[in-house]
Amino acid sequence: MIDFLAMDLVVVGIGLLLVAWYFVKYVENDSQKVAPGFLMIGSLVGLSGLDIIFRWPLVSSYNIVFGEPITMLGFLFFFAGLAFLKGWDLHTLGVYAVLTGIVAIILGVRIWHGIEVTNSAGAKVLKGMTSEPPLAGLSFILTGIGAILTLATYIWRKSLVLRWVTAIVLVVAAVLFGFTGYGAYWAHPQSFAAYKPHF
Repeated sequence: MIDFLAMDLVVVGIGLLLVAWYFVKYVENDSQKVAPGFLMIGSLVGLSGLDIIFRWPLVSSYNIVFGEPITMLGFLFFFAGLAFLKGWDLHTLGVYAVLTGIVAIILGVRIWHGIEVTNSAGAKVLKGMTSEPPLAGLSFILTGIGAILTLATYIWRKSLVLRWVTAIVLVVAAVLFGFTGYGAYWAHPQSFAAYKPHF
């Protein structure tokens, strides 16, 4: 089955960069300027996340690990974009970001730690998730930390130090997601070369 995971990883990375940019430059004024980017990212990631959780195109529990947080993040971006356009307060979205950030951290630790599977000899072994568990796990963990920091950063937006700390965490997470996503764009044409649509 075909999936959009490479696109999601790249777009999530772009979204994290946009949040960092918002905190560095636009949090105190001109928030409307970032609304189109937030709405676009929210639409792309939210819709493709819904596709993953309803269709399960990925192997095994990867649909849970990637589909659900991508969907949560997509809707967060979309409604943040609406809030910027309409001048709504962001506190409730900040609470949502904190609680979904905890999900990202849990999943990041799980990706890094691995899942228990039965090997060919019938023994239970711990298998790392993704081809690069530390990289993928750290991407999720840093994104979760960044999400948790967003509420405090929004509330105390006068603190330049807090804004920069949050921005740096998000930029590092974005770079890691970008590295994985662009790498997937290199690998997926080969891995899907034999794919034939089923009608």
